[in-house]
Amino acid sequence: MIHKDFRHFGNACSFRPGSPNTAFTNLFANAIRHMPEAAGVLTVSLDYLEREPAPMLQIRVRDNGSGIDEKDLPFIFDRFFTGETARSPRKSGRGLGLGLSICQEIIASHGGSICVESKRGEGTEFHFTIPIATRPTAVSES
Repeated sequence: MIHKDFRHFGNACSFRPGSPNTAFTNLFANAIRHMPEAAGVLTVSLDYLEREPAPMLQIRVRDNGSGIDEKDLPFIFDRFFTGETARSPRKSGRGLGLGLSICQEIIASHGGSICVESKRGEGTEFHFTIPIATRPTAVSES
């Protein structure tokens, strides 16, 4: 199940072609890989943050999966760190440990930052911020 909490952000962000898709795909794939098959919940939300020198868009990707061990959290953005001891994938196949490192590089290249909160057995939330050019206009979803 996927929950969304989006307000319309129009063209407030300026991304290089392909970059955000790679970051989102990596975060979503990790979340899905570590969620329970029958009762997995993925929640994505966007928020506007008033910051200096520029406003920011905050994107949160939260899952109710297996979580990450606290001892592994400092290393999850390191290249080739797989953290297989931290999260037990329900699907076969082991990653190369590049996905989160690539996410961090993409987000940093846009002037943003990414961080994670996780508890073993309770799930994981990645949130990252990206500077935006204009304040988005909220519109109701139909």
